[in-house]
Amino acid sequence: MYTYHQQIYSSNQGIEEHYNKLLARTEELDHLLDLSHDGILLTSKEGIILIYNETFKNLFDLTEDYIGKYLHECFEDVDFKAFYDNDVHDDLIQYKYKFINLQKKDIVHYNQENKKCISVFKKLLI
Repeated sequence: MYTYHQQIYSSNQGIEEHYNKLLARTEELDHLLDLSHDGILLTSKEGIILIYNETFKNLFDLTEDYIGKYLHECFEDVDFKAFYDNDVHDDLIQYKYKFINLQKKDIVHYNQENKKCISVFKKLLI
């Protein structure tokens, strides 16, 4: 019985150790994203916002949390839906008084249909 208990404890300790490492890595990547001078956005293939960095938030004057919402619903005056529906990977958009270069890269995990898009937004000084 003691050996069985040690094996269970050892397994739980290993899971907790991996969880803590994953949590630390996630925090590191969040900080890395926020250091970028480019606005970075990750969406699902349906256009649901998954992650964005501080520069994206500032670029689009966001005052609330948009994670989990559809991109085209959050920014009605910008035609993001057409951009994400088409195979365009580089475009110039106008948002309020700003001109922003938008680049998109599709991400496919393990050759599956579950595709995500990462986008980089750069404010252009015109």
